[in-house]
Amino acid sequence: MRYVMAILVLLVSFGMSAAATSQDLSDLESNCERGLANLGLTFQDLRIRSDYATPDLFRLPIVDSLMADPGILPDCVNSLAYDIESESLTAEMVYLLLDFMSLQCGGQQASKRQNLKDIVGNFSHLPPDLREALSRYLGGMALVDSLSSHLFTDAGNAAFAIRNFPSLIESRGELEDIGPLELYELEKQDEAIADSILKICEKLNLTDIASMAYVATQMAEDLRVDVENLAGVDAVQARYAGGRVRFEDSVAIASGSLVYLGSSPLGPIAIGGAEANDYQGTFALIVDLGGNDTYCLSSPASVRTRTIIDLDGNDWYCSREPFGLAGGCFGTSIIMDCGGDDIYQGDIASLGSAFCGCGILYDRRGDDLYISREFSQGAALMGIGLLHDRGGNDCYSAGMQSQAFGYVMGAGLILDRAGNDVYYTRMSQTDILRYDDHYLTLSQGCGFGWRPDYSGGIGLLIDVQGNDLYSSDIFGQGVGYWFAIGALVDRGGHDRYVSYQYAQGSGVHLAFGILLDDKGNDVYQSKGVSQGCGHDLSLGILTDFSGNDTYAATDLSQGAGNANATGILYDAGGNDAYSTMTTRNVNGYGNYRREFGSIGLQVDMRGNDFYGPVGRNEAIWGSGKYGLGLDAPGKASKKLGDIVVHEYPFEERSFSTRELFILACRGEPRFRRWRTYAFDRLVEDSLATIAYLRGVLDTQDARERHTIKDIIRAIGESAVPMLVDAVRTGNHAAQAEAVWILGIIGSSRAFDALMDLSYSDSWRLRSGAMNALGKIKPLTDAQQQVLARRITEILRDSLEVFYVKKDAAFAAGNQQICECIESLVSTLNSDHYSARLAAAEAIDQLVTAGCREVGETLLKSLPDLSGTATAAALRASHSLDTDAKIEIAKRVIAAGLVDNPMVASNLASLAKSIVPETKSQASEVQKLKSILASSQWDANTILTEMRSVLTKPVR
Repeated sequence: MRYVMAILVLLVSFGMSAAATSQDLSDLESNCERGLANLGLTFQDLRIRSDYATPDLFRLPIVDSLMADPGILPDCVNSLAYDIESESLTAEMVYLLLDFMSLQCGGQQASKRQNLKDIVGNFSHLPPDLREALSRYLGGMALVDSLSSHLFTDAGNAAFAIRNFPSLIESRGELEDIGPLELYELEKQDEAIADSILKICEKLNLTDIASMAYVATQMAEDLRVDVENLAGVDAVQARYAGGRVRFEDSVAIASGSLVYLGSSPLGPIAIGGAEANDYQGTFALIVDLGGNDTYCLSSPASVRTRTIIDLDGNDWYCSREPFGLAGGCFGTSIIMDCGGDDIYQGDIASLGSAFCGCGILYDRRGDDLYISREFSQGAALMGIGLLHDRGGNDCYSAGMQSQAFGYVMGAGLILDRAGNDVYYTRMSQTDILRYDDHYLTLSQGCGFGWRPDYSGGIGLLIDVQGNDLYSSDIFGQGVGYWFAIGALVDRGGHDRYVSYQYAQGSGVHLAFGILLDDKGNDVYQSKGVSQGCGHDLSLGILTDFSGNDTYAATDLSQGAGNANATGILYDAGGNDAYSTMTTRNVNGYGNYRREFGSIGLQVDMRGNDFYGPVGRNEAIWGSGKYGLGLDAPGKASKKLGDIVVHEYPFEERSFSTRELFILACRGEPRFRRWRTYAFDRLVEDSLATIAYLRGVLDTQDARERHTIKDIIRAIGESAVPMLVDAVRTGNHAAQAEAVWILGIIGSSRAFDALMDLSYSDSWRLRSGAMNALGKIKPLTDAQQQVLARRITEILRDSLEVFYVKKDAAFAAGNQQICECIESLVSTLNSDHYSARLAAAEAIDQLVTAGCREVGETLLKSLPDLSGTATAAALRASHSLDTDAKIEIAKRVIAAGLVDNPMVASNLASLAKSIVPETKSQASEVQKLKSILASSQWDANTILTEMRSVLTKPVR
């Protein structure tokens, strides 16, 4: 494996358990490598360029590392999870998260010394050890309070951010009942607020946030440990029955058996006795020594650091205000409860959540109930949100963006160490863009970015023991979106995962999602884009290491790659069942997009497995361009009922071009009649539409981009002059959109503009221009010669980006430019599969087009090709004549490359394509097949080799 030293550390720390998990991960990598080899690929081929979007201030370095080497994702997440599990102190978990985000805790000092003399004097009646512990805590929190104050100053308009933050994350049920134009305006308002808040965040000192989070948690942790270790604390006599404390804009009220009630420079302080107590309002510190207590708390900005230490009792914590309960907002809020069956009932941003701060909820034991609204239970934006439960059968219920949700520069974590737990995300916000009857949840290990300007964070849910139930809907259970990481790690128990879309190990739009389940007989149920699915230059992985598991999905799942992403489903052991509703894009499926492939891989290593309708026990199969299913050691189907679409009332009236465009962009099912009507009107009034679209070509909205493409494609050739103008005079976004559409229209009138753009400083524009040049027809002889020279320049440029080379190769093949054959053959040596296989595809097209020198050039170049390049050359040789194919195969064998898995796999495929025409050719083909049959990398032999794994003991 890649990080040997890290694994050695894990072996020392965790003994046999860690060693077994390390071996599992090693097997995962090696077996997936074999599957990829059958496709002519390596793990390096999975890498993604990190500059697809302009890097922003909040891009996590670990995300860029994963872009460069996606294969380390399982190791990376597993190592972080194990490190967190090994820590007994919550403060060290915070440090691990900060380190994972590459945030360092600085050595800042308090800007002013707090006057603690008077308050410490008021502690004189307390036991000395308790008095000293309180004094240490208050002294340390002076630094935290100072850092909190700095955050307000650095942010500038922090009050605006705090006031408007709830509107950024709370659900909007009324969206289901308003019209398309009003909905558009509301969306733009929300986007403006979000953009304003995130621009305020750009001004923050991230080191201050990291230091504040770590120091505050450490101070609270130390105080908890000190109080728990004190002898005779329960004998401390209560001095008050109750009272009220005012602090700036806050009021604190306590009643019951109180040891102390007073104020401090940080805010109100209460120390409760061992009887039942009641606390209301806002406190900087509560230490409660026992009893069944009630906490009804609020969160005014004047108290920036809030901590509760409760030693025992069945307690009820509640708040009806954002950040009121373990929610850090430009500050810290920490609850540490050491015993009892507790109820936590919070509002928005609570129960271990943070916005520009740190929110910690620690519960040591008991069967607990966690109920909250949106952005809670381990959720963070610009900070750390952590919920740590050490034991008990717990129930988690929250609104969307919760239960381990990492937003921009946020780390959201849930760690539950034991018990049969239920994780449920309530259905509060309809996903109106896609469905009338499904809901956005964004939870249970979800990393999320604000596309397209702000990269996302890390959402990590770890459950160590117990038979657990996970229920979400759209976006959940190990999903990453927009330069983010979402992960769910379950170590043991018979678990059930229920979700609908973008879930269960799913990476979406340049992100990473993983669901890792170690043990148990588990059930996975979803609709699509799930169960090990990557969508749009991402990586999604679902890996289950043992147990008799059941996987049920509808489509685009179970090891599926879509839009140049990679999806992997890996099951290491057990008698498993795989069921889908379609045969089209599941069970090892990779489609063909942007003129290169998506990668889908499903691998099952042991057991007598059931497949329906795709796949078969002890077999290898493929689906799509670069999809592979492999079962190493049978057909149920059902149909979903038709979804009832309740359409928004349709009224035809006079609309402006802008309004028609807004209507045409609506994707919600209930607006489909509006959409069709507006689309037809825009195409009909093409002149006005073309003029309007020129002004919005640079939109960053994905729905608008696709709608523009569809409208102009329907308008056709008359839109070409506007698009050419955009190519020549537009900004980068407008140029990219215009190039994309010109490629679809295919008009040769755009040749000169596209050729000029192929020299752009932006590799993405060069790539788009070459792709479009490969599609436009007809070309004159002179244009073909110009294009041939440019393709050759690109393919021979050692510094050129591989995606540009990929599109240049595509253009050469699609335009059948024979002069490029030598450059295409040299491109087979590319270290990225997009360029390598595009060149192979182009060479095959040139053979079909009748280019005579192809076979000779391939034969001449074989000695200079690497193993991966040779595999690609074999893929490119399928359309050659019989003699040429036999000669190429013989030379590859003579070069001793048959033991290379990629070469052998493609050689076997080439041999199957040879149809002998003479006895001599038949004899040569028989020799080839005989040699391949003895090779350890023959596809059938791979199955035999993997079946031997059955003889190994299963954990």
